[in-house]
Amino acid sequence: MLFKTPNTPEQWYKDANGTIYNQLWFGMWIQNFNLPPYRGTGTGTGTGTGTGTGTGTGTGTGTGTGTGTCTCTCSSCSGCTGTGTGTGTGIDPGIDPEIDPDTGVPIETGPRKGSEQTQSTCKFVGSYYAKDLNTTLTIPENRVDEYTGTFFGTVKTTSRLYDVTGHFHYKDSVGLESAIAWIGVNGDYGYIVGAMTCRDREFNVLIGAVVQTNLNDGTVIVAGTPTSQWVKLT
Repeated sequence: MLFKTPNTPEQWYKDANGTIYNQLWFGMWIQNFNLPPYRGTGTGTGTGTGTGTGTGTGTGTGTGTGTGTCTCTCSSCSGCTGTGTGTGTGIDPGIDPEIDPDTGVPIETGPRKGSEQTQSTCKFVGSYYAKDLNTTLTIPENRVDEYTGTFFGTVKTTSRLYDVTGHFHYKDSVGLESAIAWIGVNGDYGYIVGAMTCRDREFNVLIGAVVQTNLNDGTVIVAGTPTSQWVKLT
């Protein structure tokens, strides 16, 4: 169609039959069906499904509302869908934990029965002095767990103090003999390591040697002999 003055609010030309020409091309009105009002993008609203984080350890589901895009032709729109994010309450799929009859605490979150048996009555508690090394191993009250064999304490040499973590293990449930190993650390000097045995559960005498590492000069020192005695003082 030859040029006519636009006669719609959108600056298109509408003829007497109601046909809309929506693009002016080289002085002529044409119908471009890829542009409004024949085709366009509108904004629609839709209902979406979202997932939410549940309370507990489960995953919950919820519903939400969202906005999406749709295709509009003339005055009608179709395909208006949206997605949204929702919140929900989850269900813990786990099984109720076993309750420790002694403490009333769930075993998964509290101490297991017997695991906190840090005993001050264990005969291993005390101070042991090695005369040939002028060194003392000290295991304080309540720092021995006879159930797991773990213990904590200190080792004091002539000039240094080390924090010690160790473990001891009985030969069997009724046997008297035990094997003992510990490692001490001093941040300024390095490590000291001990390997010992004891022939009875009174722990009056420990037998064993130690090895020291020196961070400052890179030396390793074997102190004592495999028969060095550590005599209990207290």
